[in-house]
Amino acid sequence: MSNHTGTHILNYALRKVLTSEADQRGSLVAPDRLRFDFTNKGPMSGAQVKQAETAAREAIAKNELVLRQRQ
Repeated sequence: MSNHTGTHILNYALRKVLTSEADQRGSLVAPDRLRFDFTNKGPMSGAQVKQAETAAREAIAKNELVLRQRQ
């Protein structure tokens, strides 16, 4: 579940930095890792990568409870 939540955090961080240019195309969520595929109009700059990392770390640091929706 943590890796699944991680994909949502990464998507949030990328959209925060790249705005609507970032579009999730898929992900792999496994017990030991995750992969996140997305498109963008061009490569991310070093500054954008750092901004996305900071946004993700800030979201994680909040340590907020995440409720699972029933399906």
